[in-house]
Amino acid sequence: MAEGHKNAPLIIEVLPHSRAFRAGIRPGDLLVSVNRQPVRDRLDMMFLSGEPLREICIERDGKRRTLRFQPCDRSGVSSLVIEELHPRS
Repeated sequence: MAEGHKNAPLIIEVLPHSRAFRAGIRPGDLLVSVNRQPVRDRLDMMFLSGEPLREICIERDGKRRTLRFQPCDRSGVSSLVIEELHPRS
């Protein structure tokens, strides 16, 4: 799995009833990677949201979790709202 950036985006909203929500992604999770590509900022999110979604890696409470999706599903990434990035200590 690709290593996530230490300033991984914080997920602040997950659209209710979306595949991402049903998969277990919740506000407060850190978005580490999409399709094994690290997510460092909104530009990464925009770039990766155009690809068929296969997996998302999140971090919650210091533990990483990989969620897998059907290859034809593009709704997982687009149903997430991430914060504007600010360096974390």
